[in-house]
Amino acid sequence: PFEMVLSNYLYHSQDPTPENWVHEDDPCRELYEDGASLGSHVLMTVVSGLQNHSVVLGDTTKAMSLDTAQQNLFNITNMCHSLYQSNQSTKNKTFYEHLRFFNEWDGLRLASAQMIASSGVANK
Repeated sequence: PFEMVLSNYLYHSQDPTPENWVHEDDPCRELYEDGASLGSHVLMTVVSGLQNHSVVLGDTTKAMSLDTAQQNLFNITNMCHSLYQSNQSTKNKTFYEHLRFFNEWDGLRLASAQMIASSGVANK
């Protein structure tokens, strides 16, 4: 998974970018036009796939629950909103411009949030 999000960030922050949707898409968009979300399509699959695996949550280890997965998705979406168009200097910048001009850490965080949680054009 780390290689996937790193590849996503590096691929879409190229100059020029190979895909035009990065100039138009909101990477933090939570719902599709029909009211569904990327999470509503994949969370149950992810959780059922993790039922036989343990995850470390703080000081405890337990199986991933739907509630935990939903909370994680909520946290990722909040992080996305904290980065994207979140201040006066970035409020009119595109996703692509954020990827190009953020430091690498914030660019990677934003690209990762888009890939995991966005219900925008790229994840239809």
